[in-house]
Amino acid sequence: MTRRTIVNGVALFVATWVISAGAAEKQATGIVTGNEFADQLYGYRFERLENWKFGKIDKDKPGEPRRLRFTATQTNFLIPENRKTNQENFNPPQIGLWVDTTSLTLEQFAEELKSRKSKLKARKSLGEDFRFLSQGNFEEQMRIQLDGIDGFCLRFTYKYQAQIHNRSTDLYNLIDEVRLGDLYLVKHENRVVVFFYMAERPGYSPVKEEVEQMLSTLKIKPQKADDASSSN
Repeated sequence: MTRRTIVNGVALFVATWVISAGAAEKQATGIVTGNEFADQLYGYRFERLENWKFGKIDKDKPGEPRRLRFTATQTNFLIPENRKTNQENFNPPQIGLWVDTTSLTLEQFAEELKSRKSKLKARKSLGEDFRFLSQGNFEEQMRIQLDGIDGFCLRFTYKYQAQIHNRSTDLYNLIDEVRLGDLYLVKHENRVVVFFYMAERPGYSPVKEEVEQMLSTLKIKPQKADDASSSN
């Protein structure tokens, strides 16, 4: 066996070991059991309704947890009759959970999210999953609670035009449409927890009832051992 062969063999072994070790350290952001998502890092829990489906559960990198913990999409959403000829521009209702550490107060963080002039890196990151931050406009702020923690709900709107097929003329007309999005945010310990909801205007209000029902299952504060044993 030549020296080059030995060196190449050692290099291959080391590379394989590094890749295997890195893969072994990664873990999914959470585990889905039935309808429940259980976050493996933060201990959060969330239960979806039967007509919602969790998206792909991604993996955390060691020491670099993903901000987006999960997403879910409604499976039985209704498309208005006048939009059925242009379904590619009609998005199903979607929800998701996003988490990040911050030294800002919740009030300061909310103000940064409302401002398009904000240079907060977290706003840019959240905007990749909740595109209303870059495309839409802030409309309203309300007080809410998640898991008994006081917070805010920020409402955004995104206006766009959709092509509608006119069967009588066999032509396409442009109509003005709106998507609506809500950000529910609270701060627990040093982390801001953001739950988002997005829907087309026709389905926003009826679906909102389902969203709030699911939000009531969201557990942010770690469950105490005594509480867990007493629930069994």
